[in-house]
Amino acid sequence: MLTTEQAKYLLDLPKKVVEGNEVLNTLTITQMFPFEVRYELVSDRDDEFIFLWVVKQSAKHTIRVSLHVQENGSKIGLLRIDFNGGGHKILR
Repeated sequence: MLTTEQAKYLLDLPKKVVEGNEVLNTLTITQMFPFEVRYELVSDRDDEFIFLWVVKQSAKHTIRVSLHVQENGSKIGLLRIDFNGGGHKILR
């Protein structure tokens, strides 16, 4: 489990996409529907961590962007953004 300070540190690290053996300075995504892409990210400030960035558009046309730190074979969620997610119902 991450502390708030550890999560903030990991979120604040500058990250770049890795494709094959190349670290990219820029990335252009061409979106088609349905869409799902996964990228591995690294930081030149702290090479101890590897990140997974997932961008997905579901059949409901919602877009989800997730960022995970991959540590010891597990994925720890750092950030998730849902666009046009439709919301959740609150049961009372």
